[in-house]
Amino acid sequence: MRRGSVIAQDARNALQETELAKAQCGTIRTRLLKLGAHIRVSVRRVWIAFSESFTAQDLFIEVLRRLRTAAALPSSP
Repeated sequence: MRRGSVIAQDARNALQETELAKAQCGTIRTRLLKLGAHIRVSVRRVWIAFSESFTAQDLFIEVLRRLRTAAALPSSP
């Protein structure tokens, strides 16, 4: 299991070259993590239906894509 500081660093790396690249933790939390969405979980997928008022939807999807890519890469010893 990964520690919180490692997960936070992964998130910071995923935010590079975005509008939140130099944002503080509170700003990242407010803009990306505190959102109104309907989440539906099935056996194979997790569906996220964003609120129409969620303006950072494209950024959220880009960061999620980058985190998935980083998680798929093998870690160096």
